[in-house]
Amino acid sequence: MALSYWKDMFGAGSLEQIAAVISLLAIVLASKQIIASWPMDILSSVLYAVVFYRARLFSDTLLQGLFIAMSLYGWYKWQDRTVLKVRHASVKEIVAAAVFAFIYMLISGWALLHFTTASFPFVDSLCSAMSIAATFLAACKVIENWHIWICVDCLYVALFAVKGLYPTAVLYVIFIIIAFYGLLSWRKSEKAND
Repeated sequence: MALSYWKDMFGAGSLEQIAAVISLLAIVLASKQIIASWPMDILSSVLYAVVFYRARLFSDTLLQGLFIAMSLYGWYKWQDRTVLKVRHASVKEIVAAAVFAFIYMLISGWALLHFTTASFPFVDSLCSAMSIAATFLAACKVIENWHIWICVDCLYVALFAVKGLYPTAVLYVIFIIIAFYGLLSWRKSEKAND
């Protein structure tokens, strides 16, 4: 009976499960500043676009396209490790990220509410906006990307659990742990740059 419960909950070889494993690998590589994280992000984004579309999380579906573009940007930026060093965000970057997230959430949430059958349009849009900001900051090796990831991953855990995407919810709990590791690791790297 217990085995049946876990099999139903997590599926056997499902697309979501495959995407979760690839995403986990990508975030571990990113926390260690390994450039292979970016192609892994691209692959997981393609797979998650399908998963999120099926779950009617349309903002997150569209987000995967942006993640692919941002991953290509990050992959390009990380090519020369001697040029791009881990650093802290400027006040201007923090304000810009916050303003972007708020405006994106309002516009995307409103559009999803009025033109789609999206589940939780404003929460979905806020998570997407925060993810875009965090990905951009990660591509620029800004430490504060990890703070954003910790916050947004907490929101995502609740959202995915409510939608029944249990493997992904569990993955995001693991992402929170890895984000704390990434934060500590990048802080250490930033201090070594001084």
